[in-house]
Amino acid sequence: MKNSSCCWNNDLEIIMKIKKRIKELLLKKFIYVDKYRVFNARKRSVELPQILYDKDYYKSNIALFSVHTSKCRAQIFNDISSNNNPYVKLIEQYRDGEISSYSKSPLEDYYIRFQPRNASELLNLNNDKLQKITAYSYVLPWENQSLDKSEEIRNKVAIRENLQYSDKLLGVEHGHTDFGPVSKQKGEIEYFRTVKLYNSIKSKGYNEKIWNKSGIIMGNLLLSTNNMEWCFYITSGKHRAYSLSALNFDYIPVGIDTSTIGVIRDCDVKLWPNVQNGLFTENEALNVFNSILSPDITNLKRPKS
Repeated sequence: MKNSSCCWNNDLEIIMKIKKRIKELLLKKFIYVDKYRVFNARKRSVELPQILYDKDYYKSNIALFSVHTSKCRAQIFNDISSNNNPYVKLIEQYRDGEISSYSKSPLEDYYIRFQPRNASELLNLNNDKLQKITAYSYVLPWENQSLDKSEEIRNKVAIRENLQYSDKLLGVEHGHTDFGPVSKQKGEIEYFRTVKLYNSIKSKGYNEKIWNKSGIIMGNLLLSTNNMEWCFYITSGKHRAYSLSALNFDYIPVGIDTSTIGVIRDCDVKLWPNVQNGLFTENEALNVFNSILSPDITNLKRPKS
C-alpha cells in the first residue's frame, strides 16, 4: 500500500508546478503583450550604440540586445572576465574541483581585500560629502535617487535575496554583493547562490523570461559622445551574467528599460541629478563615468590573480 503522505506530497508538487506554469503564461499574455512593447535587436547586424538611431527603439518599453562580455560591467568598476571578476573565478574553480566552499575561495579573498570605508573611497574619489556616507549607501551621479532611499532599497533587496538561502533576516549590514566586508553568513549565501545558479544554467540552459523585467539581465548603456566608446553597466541579473561568462558565452543577452533613462551620455553631465544637487562635481561625475567605461583594475583594491 502506498504511503498516503508521500502521494499527497507528490500531488502537491505537481499542483504547484501547474500553478507556476499558468502564472507564467498569464504574465506572458497580459504583461508582455498588453503592457510591454519590446524592441528586439538581438538578431540585427547593427550593434550598439548605432541601434539607438532606430526610431522603434524609442517606441518601446524594453529594448533587448546582445552585448559582448568585454563590454559588460559589474561591481561598479569591474568587468565579468575570469581574469578580474571574483564571481567568475569562483565558478571556474568550483567547476574544476579546486574549491567546494566559500572558505578560501576567490570571493572570500575579494571581500577581504576590497573593503571601502565609505562611499567616497568606494567610488575612488576625494569627496567630503561621500566620506560621511557608508559604502552601501552610495549613489551614482546620474541616478535620481537620494542616499537614504538608496540604502533603504538595498536593504530591502538584501533581505529578500538572503531569505531565499537563509531563514534569518540578513540586511545590507551583513554586506553588499559588490564589495566587502561581508559577514560569514553573507559570504556563504553568495557562494551557494552562485554555484546553484551556475549548475542550473549548465544543466537546463539559460531560459530567459522576457515578459518579466526580473527575468532579464537589465542595465544602462554608458556612452561617451566624444569617441563613441560604450559599455553596458549591469544593474540587475549580475549573477546570471557571471554564470554565462563562466560558461564561455561570447555575448550576454541583456535589456534596457527604455521607460527610464536607459542611456547615460557623458555630454549630459550637467543634467545628472546628483551633479545638479551638488553631491558630485562635474569632474567627479565624469571620473566615475570614465572609470566604469574603461576600468583600470590595477588601480583598485582587487584580488591578485
